[in-house]
Amino acid sequence: MTSPIISRAPGKLILLGEYAVLEGAPALVAAVNRRAMATMQPVYGAEFRVEAPDIEISTISFRVDDAGEVYFASDVPAESLHKLHFFFAAFQTALRALKDYPQTFSPAAIALDTGDFFYQNRQTAGKSFKLGLGSSAALTVALLGAMLARAGKPPISRKERGELFRLGVQAHRAAQENLGSGIDVAASAFGGVLKYQIPAGKPPEFALIEPLALPKNCHFRIVWSGKSASTTDLVKRVHCFRDKDPVGYQKIMAEMAELSSAGIAGLKKADTPAFLDAVREYCRAMERLGQLSDAPILSPEHRRIGEIVRECGAAYKPSGAGGGDLGIAFAASANILQECDVRLKKAGIECIDISIARKGIQIN
Repeated sequence: MTSPIISRAPGKLILLGEYAVLEGAPALVAAVNRRAMATMQPVYGAEFRVEAPDIEISTISFRVDDAGEVYFASDVPAESLHKLHFFFAAFQTALRALKDYPQTFSPAAIALDTGDFFYQNRQTAGKSFKLGLGSSAALTVALLGAMLARAGKPPISRKERGELFRLGVQAHRAAQENLGSGIDVAASAFGGVLKYQIPAGKPPEFALIEPLALPKNCHFRIVWSGKSASTTDLVKRVHCFRDKDPVGYQKIMAEMAELSSAGIAGLKKADTPAFLDAVREYCRAMERLGQLSDAPILSPEHRRIGEIVRECGAAYKPSGAGGGDLGIAFAASANILQECDVRLKKAGIECIDISIARKGIQIN
């Protein structure tokens, strides 16, 4: 029996461009050193097996026919199927893409590991919270990468990672009612810091992706807001606002697009003060979008963190959809961030040790 294939893909932090990226604005994303892992081990017999202990999924067996349809060996609880809907979306996307590669249909034991994306400390009373770092996108990319490698097509070159990205976007959007920009999939596939933009009239699979880097004097810290948030719920509220007031929606989107563009331009010029100014203004724009959409994008927790960070001379904004999860403090010096650390800790707010992952998906 051959050795297992082990595929790891990093999570993401959105630095600028939340919400507006869905309307064609440029956005900035960073891959981070929290990774999802998919392991595939060939097995004897006619059934695939999947397990995901981090989300309380013990072994589930299933078969795949020649058309790529999945059949379960026994009744599977609806809750388990819901937890695995990203897995099956990615699995079946890969089967369709690799239908001409017979080894794709050979049974395997598949182990899914997203433990890196959970957070626990003494303040959470022993309860684990999932960090908003794009675990579902990272797992989608890791699984697709493992299946491509099994078919003899490991995504090594940038072109191959581009193909993986397109498959990942298709699978990830299929699992979440065609919501999402694909920016998290890009971070997992390519790694590093990326400028990400969807061309007008094109689906996310055709996004323009450009590698960038933070200036040496641009320091950041990741802050846990104290609670998780539902990205899907927040995005749906924003879409309701879009449908109810398209003029108002386009106005705030244009403003956010301009701010994100200015921040990215500052970053490209290594102009950290300009980048920090854009971060501050983008946070205010996210707050206004939340007010217009009746969505708690800038939650009380984020407001409190932002006040402390700004008093220290740094810039702050939620990362991602907001509402909870994580925020980012940016500063032009490490000393300012150290002061933020002290002030936040005194207020009972914890920073999380997260850094940029320079590499995207890695296999074996």
